[in-house]
Amino acid sequence: MHKLFFILFLNFFSLLTLHASESILATLSNISSNSVQEFSLSQTRFLCRSYGVLTLEELSQNAKFNSVCQESIKVFYLKYPNLEQYAQQKLKIMQKYKIEFREGRCILYANGQESYSELLLKNGLAVLKPVFMDKEFRYTYNKAQKNAKLLKKGIWAEAIIHNCMESLYKK
Repeated sequence: MHKLFFILFLNFFSLLTLHASESILATLSNISSNSVQEFSLSQTRFLCRSYGVLTLEELSQNAKFNSVCQESIKVFYLKYPNLEQYAQQKLKIMQKYKIEFREGRCILYANGQESYSELLLKNGLAVLKPVFMDKEFRYTYNKAQKNAKLLKKGIWAEAIIHNCMESLYKK
């Protein structure tokens, strides 16, 4: 049974990579965190990570164990517990979402033409990847991040980004 699932899974993702710029409609089946959502398409399930950004969870995972970065993010979520549940507030289980795949990540259209990555950036819950060169999204994502920084939203209200510089440039 596991082999059959694995073969179906590989076929599904090989199909997606052939048509990576095309969008699909998939049903949100689970929200693990602000970083990871699980979708289903027919009988196949797959995980989505936001395209072009590093979320606070990813910055924490990339940081050294018990680092100032990890501690800053823990304190941030203790101070703003509703932001740790942002995905659960913004996305709805069993709803269909338009998704595109790029570089092994998802462009999840969460609010019309507005991507989930853009929403994370606007709320200071992610930072633009340092070497993000996608011409289609670069301007919009950069504008969203600059606006969050100007309004001191999310991580820009705290010193988190300075505490996480090392993990920001790790990958």
